Amino acid sequence: MDEYASGAPLRVALALAKPIERYGLRAALAEEDGIEIVAEVDDVAAAERAVVARRPDVIVLDCDLSESLGAGVDTVVRLIPQTAVLAFGPLDEECVIQMVAAGVSGYLYHGEGLALASEAVRACASGQAWYSPAVVPFLVQGRPGWPRHRWPRRAGTTAAEPTLTERQWEVLRLAAEGQANKEIAQALGLQRSTVEEHLSRVYAKLGLRGRAQAVRWYVEREMRGT
Repeated sequence: MDEYASGAPLRVALALAKPIERYGLRAALAEEDGIEIVAEVDDVAAAERAVVARRPDVIVLDCDLSESLGAGVDTVVRLIPQTAVLAFGPLDEECVIQMVAAGVSGYLYHGEGLALASEAVRACASGQAWYSPAVVPFLVQGRPGWPRHRWPRRAGTTAAEPTLTERQWEVLRLAAEGQANKEIAQALGLQRSTVEEHLSRVYAKLGLRGRAQAVRWYVEREMRGT
């Protein structure tokens, strides 16, 4: 990550099963300043070789690249000591939770628009967690029996509990579950402007820039089980 932090191009490897998806992501990322595609592969063995040889800052790893979800998790475990892994996969609760629990830096739903790809890889390269909005409810709501205490802490998270009011926690929770400000206002019996004010104060207290970062912070907190 040091090279990226110093201003060198962000090095990205693409490990995707489908040529059309590799082409689409490559085209989207190539339009971005400061991003260099250093490898494109279509199988797990080649992905692992590319990480060793090309030393990418981030590898976009297709969840369908392995023969099974369990094998995909094993691949993630082998790769994360060497690079940040951005999982690329379906809107499937089992896949999302298993990949995040394995330690991926982010999860990019393959139905997202390509415009989010650069945001995702940049966040993962800088040590932040990044999740497609569509998969956040899986992570926030969780599932009984999942060993949340074993889920890894991400860069930028702390064990300290922020001093949010009970109402601010409620607003943040509903925002993380995907509700719009109007829906949050209706659920809590508030004015929409009051919801917006609560969110602004949440952002300030957490030291975050806007809703997306606040939602991801909340997801991280939920995964740690704190």
